[in-house]
Amino acid sequence: MPHKDPVEAKRYRTSYRAVNLEKIRAREAAYRAAHAGALCARRAAYYAANREALLRQNAAYRASHIDQQHLRASTWRTANREGTRAKHLMRRYGLTVEQYETQLASQDGGCAICGTMEPGGASGRFHVDHRKRDGALRGLLCVRCNPLAASEHLEKHLDAAIAYLRRSAS
Repeated sequence: MPHKDPVEAKRYRTSYRAVNLEKIRAREAAYRAAHAGALCARRAAYYAANREALLRQNAAYRASHIDQQHLRASTWRTANREGTRAKHLMRRYGLTVEQYETQLASQDGGCAICGTMEPGGASGRFHVDHRKRDGALRGLLCVRCNPLAASEHLEKHLDAAIAYLRRSAS
């Protein structure tokens, strides 16, 4: 029903949308499905024609909303901690959570070097120790032992450090 008064017209559209929301969404979804190719081409053409302006606009938005973005990301990571952990293990080490848990069980639930049951650190989990050259899993280490295994050339330095400590203890 057309209204001459802009306020009345807006009130009518708002109430119509509220009452018929499901029908409107179904009609919009059907249109998008039927015209997917044309809509995609239109978006691509618009982006190509306005790329630099869009990039500047996006950068300015990100810069002015950095605190909100950090808060949103932190909140999401907290709410999705297990999924985030699973993705990290798979992406970084090629491990599933089940493989991680199996490795930890094979180490009797402790660090592979010192045997402590307390991993320490902010995450409260043992670090995955792996060979740098091929990514092969060596074991799970606590936060204190992880730096000891950081270098594959460390063995001679550790032997020298042990000898030094034994000499200085006597």
